[in-house]
Amino acid sequence: MTHKGSNRHKFVWVTRPRPQADDHASAIAKADLTPLLCPVMHIRALPAPISPPVAPPDVAGLIFTSINGLLNFPESWQSVFLNHPVFVSGTTTLTLARDMGFQNIVCSPDQGSRGMVGLIRKALPVSTDASPPQLLYVAGTSRTPILEEELSPDFELTLTELYAAELNTQLSDEATLAFKNKQIVAATFFSSRTVIHAATLLKNQFGVHAKSIFDEMLAVCISQVVAERARESGFTKIAIAPMESSDSMVKKLVDQLKIYSISSKTN
Repeated sequence: MTHKGSNRHKFVWVTRPRPQADDHASAIAKADLTPLLCPVMHIRALPAPISPPVAPPDVAGLIFTSINGLLNFPESWQSVFLNHPVFVSGTTTLTLARDMGFQNIVCSPDQGSRGMVGLIRKALPVSTDASPPQLLYVAGTSRTPILEEELSPDFELTLTELYAAELNTQLSDEATLAFKNKQIVAATFFSSRTVIHAATLLKNQFGVHAKSIFDEMLAVCISQVVAERARESGFTKIAIAPMESSDSMVKKLVDQLKIYSISSKTN
């Protein structure tokens, strides 16, 4: 999905990688805003072993913090894990897990690894009289260490990296032109890595003129942590979604843009 318009048209910069970007852009469009897809990174599949790294009978549950883990999960592995507990984050990942045939899905409403630790501990109580439960953690090469740090003391975590999120080296021509024409009024950021690299791309592309973008464009962030990285990177107009979900991001985006619109009309 791409959206083009006249020089008077205003856009919301969708920075997250595809395929997640497509659903997020559709939600923005349904809110009567115009998304401009220009991901700052892309997903590359990694070679997967023929067999799972741990025997299925020994696995107490699987963890997917991103839809990319499911998209790159080997088809040959699926049938042996369909009845295992599967821990996922976000409604998009939940929907895909159901479509793939997993029968026992536990979903965190938050994106990524935040919020999953409590769900896993509740579903798989740890006993001091037994061996620690073994979890198959399907992830990318770049990730926050929350799950590994908080679950490793009580669980045996087997990490399987099935994809890599690689940074793009420049903005698209469409995005560059939109920034030059001052058409991009906001951007959404789902991770610290995304917001940091977005700032780097802007600085590389526009040099000293990037400061006006940082001062004028609304940066809607999925969490306080991402907002802190946004501020450190140079963004000044920052809003934080009340919940770590795409829907909450879009609602915050709409509400905040309305506030700025009303403010500009009264000044």
